[in-house]
Amino acid sequence: YEILQPLRTQFELNLARIYVLNPKTKEDAFNKSILWIKEHLEFMELVYGHIKAQENALIKNILPLEEKLKERKLDKWMERVRR
Repeated sequence: YEILQPLRTQFELNLARIYVLNPKTKEDAFNKSILWIKEHLEFMELVYGHIKAQENALIKNILPLEEKLKERKLDKWMERVRR
């Protein structure tokens, strides 16, 4: 959760900028809605990217741990590491 806090803060600031727009016409209201939707989609893409990066980092760092466990013949702990 903490790793996503900067993204969330920026997302909220971006939404605030959109929220204060005062549409004068239906077209302006439509464009405001489009901006709102695009901001949400961009936020979801950023969150997905951060989650994938975290997953890759975890997988990359688990491999050396598994090797050390094998070296020390601590196979009983391998299942815990894999979960």
